Amino acid sequence: GSPSDAGASSAEASASSKATGRCIRSCHCLPAARRWACSRHYGEFCTDTTGWNFASMDVELTALLALQLLPGAGPAAWTRILELSGTAHAFITHGFGPELEARLTASQRERFGPAARRKAWQYARSELELAEAQGVLAWGRHQDAFPERLRQCKDAPLVLFTRGAPTWNSKKVLAVVGTRRCSQKGLRWTQSFVRNLPPGVVVVSGLALGIDGAVHRAALERGLETWGVHAAGLHAVSPRQHAPLANNMIASGGAVISECPFEQTPTPGAFPRRNRIVAGLVDAVVVVESAIKGGSLITARLAHGYDREVYAVPGRPDETVAQGCLQLLVHHAAAVAVDAGQVVRELGWGTGTVPASLTPVPVHLQDLHAWLAQFGPVHRDELYIKRPGSQTTAGLLELECLGRVRVLPGTRYEAI
Repeated sequence: GSPSDAGASSAEASASSKATGRCIRSCHCLPAARRWACSRHYGEFCTDTTGWNFASMDVELTALLALQLLPGAGPAAWTRILELSGTAHAFITHGFGPELEARLTASQRERFGPAARRKAWQYARSELELAEAQGVLAWGRHQDAFPERLRQCKDAPLVLFTRGAPTWNSKKVLAVVGTRRCSQKGLRWTQSFVRNLPPGVVVVSGLALGIDGAVHRAALERGLETWGVHAAGLHAVSPRQHAPLANNMIASGGAVISECPFEQTPTPGAFPRRNRIVAGLVDAVVVVESAIKGGSLITARLAHGYDREVYAVPGRPDETVAQGCLQLLVHHAAAVAVDAGQVVRELGWGTGTVPASLTPVPVHLQDLHAWLAQFGPVHRDELYIKRPGSQTTAGLLELECLGRVRVLPGTRYEAI
């Protein structure tokens, strides 16, 4: 039903209904668009919900979107607030509660007070109705169908919108990202990499020009599901020239994804927020080309923070588009990406067989290698605590040179 307004009691709502000549309990006969912000109730939240028809209404989804649309707090803050209030609907209805409310500044009370919550609720209702009319799907964090990988991120959106119905919880989801100002070499590497991915891998990128567009096209050619995370609302595709590409992605079982209101246009701040969704949806991120301050590095750093695997394609130091990837590699924030086969094997998405060409482990290193095989991947600090001494340092270096140990992002070691 409709949430209770702190400034209106049931008695006041009943008085309203008498003044307008319409009983509150008859609101179920109104269209959905007016059920929540009925002009006969002067835009107030109805407090008497007896007899209302909620069959087609997801109250928590509406409340989550209302929170997402409220200015002044981000997803991470709302996550903490929801831990206290229990549900978004409870917060929209009651606010912070007397104890927390007393600690707020006057500005905060105005920002999150009944009038602001009411306005956000009405905005959320209109957005969901518009989405439904336009064939856009809405996914709330409270729903089982919400992407599980993303749900685990503390700053995940409360609500996502999609054109298309993505297979959220596929077993293998990989992001491939890069700069808009890419080189021809980068485009060729991207096309080769994606075309050599095995069936069943979902490929994610940002639907931008350059590397992103090449990723989506190559995924379609390979017959893979591909998702484009958009930095604007889903009323149109940006850039415009990718509208046919987006349509092909949706028609092939993929999706275009956004957290933005339907008609929102791209803004500079929307791109970093978009990047966190890319990083949160996937198991691993491959950065093909990026300048030192490129947006792809933001995606890589966010992925690293979400404990995702990060790979970077090395290039020449004198090439601007290679410098971002080299920075990730120098700071051990990414592993080297050579080709699709190597990345797939390291992610455990291959057959799991050990190539016969691997160098045998020498007798004096077998104990260390077996320990890593049993307990790895293990962080360098933990490794030196469990196995202190110079022999471990020398042994790791030797195993790495033999190709029997790899260094994963976050300075973690894993046996091969």
